[in-house]
Amino acid sequence: MPHQLLKEALHYVIANCPDPSRLGAIRLNKILWFADSTSYRLEGVGITGDTYVKRKFGPVPRHVLAALRELESEGKIVTREVPYTTRKSYREFVSLVEPSTQSLSENGRSWLKAWSKILCEKYTAQEASDMSHDQVWEAADDGEEIPLYTVFASQAGAITDEVRGWANGILAEKLAA
Repeated sequence: MPHQLLKEALHYVIANCPDPSRLGAIRLNKILWFADSTSYRLEGVGITGDTYVKRKFGPVPRHVLAALRELESEGKIVTREVPYTTRKSYREFVSLVEPSTQSLSENGRSWLKAWSKILCEKYTAQEASDMSHDQVWEAADDGEEIPLYTVFASQAGAITDEVRGWANGILAEKLAA
């Protein structure tokens, strides 16, 4: 069962997208991933309360499909399959009512809104997908969980003398034991 936070985050993103044709499933999943991981990196807490798994086009909330089905069955959103080419289509999401945001923090709403604006206005779905293919995503197997704390492993960090001294101290302790 999807977490209430995930449902509210999904509905908030869908309701605040002025052009549903710019918010397919790929962008929707990437908005959630980037907002959640940014919030976790900077504030120590995610937004949606969900875990992510590796999929072909990047990290996806584990319970996103169940959450979307619940939002549809509650009459809050509608999902449409829109023809894209003769062989492909994409999902378009439209909000039917104002979203509840009582469980979402102000910062959470800000991150969701910021990433929605960035990904829907400046990037194609393919570019958004490619942006999420970092070292952590590449190291995971398809369907494997990608915990939010792994965002720290996806950032290069400088190895300072202080860090080197700490690591050498730990190594010396282990070798002495």
